Amino acid sequence: MAETVSAIIGAVSATVSLAHRIYTYISSAKNAPKEANDFAAQVYVTQGALEMLKAHLSRQRSEAFERTSVLLAAASGCRQQLEAILKKVEPLAKGKSRTIDRLVWPFHESDTRHATESLHHYVQIFAFVYNLDGLSIMAANQQDATGQLRRKLDGLTEKQDDAASHITLVLEALRFIRDSVDPIRNGITQLEQHIKDNRLSRLLDYLPALSFGEKHRDLQQRRTEGLGQWLLYHDEFASWYDGSCSNFALWCMGAPGAGKTYLTSVVIDFLKGMPNRDGTRPRVLYFYYDYKHQEQQTPFNVLSCLLRQLLSTHSTIPEAAAKFNEEVTTSAGFPSWETLTSTFLNVCSHSGPVYVVLDALDECDENKNRRPILWLLQRLMSTSVRTFVTSRPHCPDINEMLTPCTQILIEASESDIRAFLHAEIDNESRRTKRTFESTLCNKIVWTIIQSSCGIFLVPALQIDFVLSHTNDFAVRKALSRLPSGLKANLDLAINRMKSQDNRSDAMGQLALNTLMWLSHVKRQLSIDELRHALATKRDTTHLNPGAMESSDIIVKACLGLVTVDEETSMVRFVHQTVNEYLQERTSILFPEANRYLGLACLSYLMLQHFYVEMPSTLEGLKALIGNYPFLKYSGCYWGHHASVCFEGDVASETNKLLSTKEGVEFSVLVQKWCTGYQEDYNHTRGTGRLDDKGYLIRHSTPCHVASKFGIHALAKDQLDNGFDQEGCTLSMTDSKGRTFLHFAACEQDLDHAEAFADHLLKHGLDVDCRDHSGSTPLQLAVQKGPERMHMIQWLLDHGANKLAVTGEGETILHKAAASVTEYSPLFDDFVEAGVDVNAISCHGYTALHYAAYESGQIVKFLLSHGANPNICSMKGL
Repeated sequence: MAETVSAIIGAVSATVSLAHRIYTYISSAKNAPKEANDFAAQVYVTQGALEMLKAHLSRQRSEAFERTSVLLAAASGCRQQLEAILKKVEPLAKGKSRTIDRLVWPFHESDTRHATESLHHYVQIFAFVYNLDGLSIMAANQQDATGQLRRKLDGLTEKQDDAASHITLVLEALRFIRDSVDPIRNGITQLEQHIKDNRLSRLLDYLPALSFGEKHRDLQQRRTEGLGQWLLYHDEFASWYDGSCSNFALWCMGAPGAGKTYLTSVVIDFLKGMPNRDGTRPRVLYFYYDYKHQEQQTPFNVLSCLLRQLLSTHSTIPEAAAKFNEEVTTSAGFPSWETLTSTFLNVCSHSGPVYVVLDALDECDENKNRRPILWLLQRLMSTSVRTFVTSRPHCPDINEMLTPCTQILIEASESDIRAFLHAEIDNESRRTKRTFESTLCNKIVWTIIQSSCGIFLVPALQIDFVLSHTNDFAVRKALSRLPSGLKANLDLAINRMKSQDNRSDAMGQLALNTLMWLSHVKRQLSIDELRHALATKRDTTHLNPGAMESSDIIVKACLGLVTVDEETSMVRFVHQTVNEYLQERTSILFPEANRYLGLACLSYLMLQHFYVEMPSTLEGLKALIGNYPFLKYSGCYWGHHASVCFEGDVASETNKLLSTKEGVEFSVLVQKWCTGYQEDYNHTRGTGRLDDKGYLIRHSTPCHVASKFGIHALAKDQLDNGFDQEGCTLSMTDSKGRTFLHFAACEQDLDHAEAFADHLLKHGLDVDCRDHSGSTPLQLAVQKGPERMHMIQWLLDHGANKLAVTGEGETILHKAAASVTEYSPLFDDFVEAGVDVNAISCHGYTALHYAAYESGQIVKFLLSHGANPNICSMKGL
């Protein structure tokens, strides 16, 4: 049954009258205390809100109200509170003149503050009705009002932050008065959680996301039950876990292949499964370093990943991250490393027991990334956060930082090896229906354990070799000639590939080709990319699906050295040591690897299908790449392989690709689409540009393509022969405004780069030419780091300006401080040339800001040459 609007208006009118009488009494008093005047002001505001609500309701007489409506309950609650106030205030005026000489306020200060706050929340509810068309919501009962508010909030959080904030205030108001507003009591908690969850989700979306869970899940799936338990019972681990040791950092070191990563996954699951004393679960943050992903695993990305995990364990944004949330979600840029670090540490300190697990720290790039992470670990060790780190034992910088910590030497335990071997024998028995006598089974296990050398990878290789023999006699013979040591067992695996019987000749070649690809690619390949790559040979014009190997066959051929991650479908070696072994022997095993890979990439880019049905839009290109996954790799890296061996068939195939307009356009489109130019594409769509494809390939000529990949012989030939058919000129730039000299300055092949740069200057190119950001070739070379030192010196010898400043106000000292970790005499040269050590960029940063992140040596140098440590950036750093 519904109440009429007239009845609601009557209730509101009575409440208005009460508010007016209370305000009149208090405001007429002389010398009223401050809390009374504050309350009177709130009563006046409440009266105004009620009058506006009354007028709004009068215009909405068609609206019906439930007996349990939110608005009716709120109006009644407000009326009851004002009546209670009036009962205590009104007697003070009896027998007095119209003006009260001195008001003796009848409430304690805390009661007054509560009453004032309560009225404020009622006003928020009333204002919601007429400001945000909330009448229909507030007219509903608890269930309907809750649903409508949730839907309205979902719509507003994406479009109107102000409106979302208003709804938040209403929810706060409802929470405040929930004890007296029965119809909405049960729905308030859900609504509060909903909006807080939305805010937390928005913050998490802003944090860069690095993959961390896939590897852990893959390890979980591959684990043998019971393995690694010895570590959990180790005295040092137990004292670290229960906090009885002198410090909260545990360093587990071990030789390559000892099983550190495997044990890390065991520790993570153990920590996650153990409740705190109060029954809650600890917060376990983890990250697996991987030598194949060093470029992505920067300190900033890794710490963002850890913070993301930490915040995800909270139901709302912690108070310690409130300022960070405001800075991230309201500013154009992302907070600095210092802000990210301090936020992470603050949230950790307010999150109860926190564990941080970092695996394979030795695989973190020593030159670019490891120093800040070690600094972070040092900060963590001064807190209550318990850190667990694994690495190889002989990395000087890691040793220096972690030597004071609790330490455990990781070796493959006999019990773990025995359990693993028995599991492998059982798997083989089930797979082949083959029975192993107990005496033979025990001999296999005992023999392999004796030669394991404490390295888990050794028994993994040996059991694969032993079980490949098809009868007991052959197995016993294989056991008698098992080599000792990791490298000897890797030699055995390679020799097995080379000397397989006639039936498996193809398998052996497939295995070696797979190892060649995986040990020489510039980034990790997915299994589909690898299958397409292996099926592509020189002069392949059509890709035959029947020529592609299955993933199971590829893995089987590699005799246990290769695996496919079930979560990500990425192909990898079972251990980094395999890659190191192959790199050491590449001149023997794969002397023409770059030639082979380069030709395969070029052939794939020239498949006839791409040119018969050339995509007319970038959306079409995206679909094409989905169907031909190896395009992602071949388009981005063909030139890196070709530049190493640019002669003979590689040179002729490169010229073949770049000799046609279609070949240049297609290769550039693929390369740009796969290296982050989607943003440029989206931007052109937003401005209504019709020629999206033309926007991305502008200024892309054979000469530009050759220069970017460092194929300077081809670029030089283009220059010597009057450039190319597209009218390329010496001063022509790419989409970033970079010239051929900029490309040469960034090149790693210094001998060829310097020869090409010298050729450019002889043709009249300015040594201080600038790109769109105002950077000169010298500044780019410095920015690339110390490995470009010879090119830096070459540019200086040819008159490059040390005092040039970029469009963002950065000097060469800014560039050097941001990329160099150790002192170089060049810093003295820059300062002596007059570069200002206190020059401030457009964002308020000095070289000292950058050096503080990269290198203590550079900080000391800058301070000794007058750098001012008190200059603050725009972010207050």
